[in-house]
Amino acid sequence: MFENKNKRIEKIRETVKKIREQLTMKQIVFLSLLVGMFGATVCTAFAMERQRESQIHIAEQVIRFHIRANSDSKEDQEEKMMVKKQVVEYLQPLMKQATSVQEGRKILSAYKEEIKEVAEKALETTSNRTVQVCLTKEKFPMKRYGDLVFPPGEYEALRVDIGEAKGHNWWCVMYPSLCFIDEAHGIVPELSKEKLQNTLSEEDYESLKPEYHFKLLDYFYGKVKNRFF
Repeated sequence: MFENKNKRIEKIRETVKKIREQLTMKQIVFLSLLVGMFGATVCTAFAMERQRESQIHIAEQVIRFHIRANSDSKEDQEEKMMVKKQVVEYLQPLMKQATSVQEGRKILSAYKEEIKEVAEKALETTSNRTVQVCLTKEKFPMKRYGDLVFPPGEYEALRVDIGEAKGHNWWCVMYPSLCFIDEAHGIVPELSKEKLQNTLSEEDYESLKPEYHFKLLDYFYGKVKNRFF
């Protein structure tokens, strides 16, 4: 009788042990998932904060260019691109003289009326609409220029509004001169990149390269992994 009782007790112990092992394994899996999710959240938060800091530094050293079309009609969008071409060609030799963002701002401020005249002259053969030109602060989405990616955020910009300015936009970087890229092949001239590189810190310039964001995530993931695993 005692032998049977001992066997039953041993069997119960084995069953409890198996349950404990199963519960422990589930707990390990659960905790691993929690730690993984926490690590991914921390990495993303660090990367976003670093991108925000870079954007602020970059915005202090560049001036964007923003053209707003009258509407989204085919004719108005074509008109927008025509104005863009004329204004960019007019400003190209002027902006090449700028050696700092302050000088670029002075040139654009001094030539606002001339820019308006160039834009309105381009419209004489189409709609003959009025144009408004201003230097302002605006929020820009993430935008790629050739092999450089500018983060989203607030930037100083030369804005040209055509008519009611309710159509799709066209953006570029006026200083340093990234508006003058090879649009057919999406290539930024080396001279423009060199000027931008000399304007920004090494880290901020590196942050404009698409692969930088993957490197940043890898870096922070390594930090989190070493800290929590």
